[in-house]
Amino acid sequence: MSMLEEVLVEEYERLERASRALAAELAGLLRGSVREGLARRKVVEALKEQERSCRQIEKALERGFADEHAGA
Repeated sequence: MSMLEEVLVEEYERLERASRALAAELAGLLRGSVREGLARRKVVEALKEQERSCRQIEKALERGFADEHAGA
């Protein structure tokens, strides 16, 4: 595994941990409060951004793996 792939895998794992923490925070928010509504919206936006980042990392890893093994 190349150094770039190692960094991408580490970042992917970090994003996964952060996503789980945000999901837990979202689940723990009290329903119905104004604060809950604003916080929920921010958490959902953060989760969506992390999902996009994870997909980008997955694509980069797939391309890198395919490129490395295409010439083998």
